Amino acid sequence: MKAVLKEQPPDPMDFLIRQLQAAKAADEEEVEKRSVEFPKKKIELPSVDERHNQGQSNLQRPAARKLPELGREDERKYQAVQEEKRKPEIATLGGRKTPEIATSSGSTRRWDRERWQLEETQTKAAEVQEEKEKLQPLVQPKKKSTGFSKKIKALHDRWFDELNDAFLADCDVRRTCINDVLAQMPETIKTDRGCMLEAVKIDSDAFKHADISLKADKQFVLDMLQIEGDSLSHAHDDLKADRDVVIAAVQTYGESLKYARRDLKADPEIVFYAVQVAGMALKYADIYLRADEQIVLEAVAQNFHAMEYADNRLKSNRDFVKLAVKANGHSFKYADVSLRSDKWYMHGIVSISGDALQFASDELRADREIVLAAVRRNPGALRFARGDLDQDEDVLDAAGI
Repeated sequence: MKAVLKEQPPDPMDFLIRQLQAAKAADEEEVEKRSVEFPKKKIELPSVDERHNQGQSNLQRPAARKLPELGREDERKYQAVQEEKRKPEIATLGGRKTPEIATSSGSTRRWDRERWQLEETQTKAAEVQEEKEKLQPLVQPKKKSTGFSKKIKALHDRWFDELNDAFLADCDVRRTCINDVLAQMPETIKTDRGCMLEAVKIDSDAFKHADISLKADKQFVLDMLQIEGDSLSHAHDDLKADRDVVIAAVQTYGESLKYARRDLKADPEIVFYAVQVAGMALKYADIYLRADEQIVLEAVAQNFHAMEYADNRLKSNRDFVKLAVKANGHSFKYADVSLRSDKWYMHGIVSISGDALQFASDELRADREIVLAAVRRNPGALRFARGDLDQDEDVLDAAGI
């Protein structure tokens, strides 16, 4: 019995290959047709020698135009004419030739905007130069400072050497020696800014020997105050009434306030600057500002002795005195007597500052409660106790002894 062969289904991969081969054959046929219709032109390239000869010819510069045989004068004129002809063709902008664009009429047009800007700049520069030339004869050159001659410089050096020697002398004769040297100050130093500044660096009293022109010079006095704040005492009276000068002085040396004019001593800002630097400047302030709590507290914080110059109403003011003791406990020394003998008030004061016990009345310094409160705040306050309290066990325990 013969076997029955079943028909196999077509392979998809073989079918795809046949399709690609048919498409490739069609493309080759199409390319062959086009090559017949449009034959390729053969391009002949120059040989190596031909290219070399062509490059050499390009490097050669064009021969210069021969001028007709003329005399020197005619030749110069001919060159000038040729230059005039060439000017319209070449416009230089920043040292380069402007591009030209050919038009249908065969003429050329330039970049007018750039050319106009250049011409305008050149015109303005020419006008400025003309103005400078006109004004030049009117401007006088500054004369250079000739300075001091060698003889004067030698004199200055010798005087400064003497001043330095006097400054290094023994304490008991130093002031006398310095005053003697200052009295012999040369006139050229008295009028010279640099020399005077150097002299003041050695001794502040040198400024009082300066020429009046320097004492009245605001800028020079301001420079002097940076070195020595007390220099305001030797400045001209007009500068002692100048607010800027006085502020500069008190910020360097607070007690310069005493040299200021009376109306400036009543200026709260100036007085505040002064007491920040030196609390004792409060004594030079106007009487109304010595009753100002903020200014007085600032002065007491810097120096407790300033409390002495506070207004009496503040010294007897319980709240203010407590604030002053917080700023500096020793300021209680200048509090009103009535407060220093008040037991209840004194108890609160020594609780803030134990050292305030030394300024209490003798009766309260022997009071056990007051002494205990002071010693708890500051064990060192035990030395201010009176009586036998320095032997009391509770007091000694509070002091940590």
